[in-house]
Amino acid sequence: MADAAPAELGARGGDESVVRWVEHGAVVERTTTTPTAVILEARDRLGGELEGLEVRRPTLEDVYLELTDE
Repeated sequence: MADAAPAELGARGGDESVVRWVEHGAVVERTTTTPTAVILEARDRLGGELEGLEVRRPTLEDVYLELTDE
């Protein structure tokens, strides 16, 4: 299926990150290649800290599951 170093396999997950935070009681989630820009835009729009902020990149498990799904 794939033979590479973990860092190379992780890169197969793509450059996209999932950014998640709570805004006005609702969870907001954005998939992006520029997570810092998304965070700064949301912070500036909301005027401060982002409650429940998470940034998630694909894990080796995500890459494995994608490879075995093909």
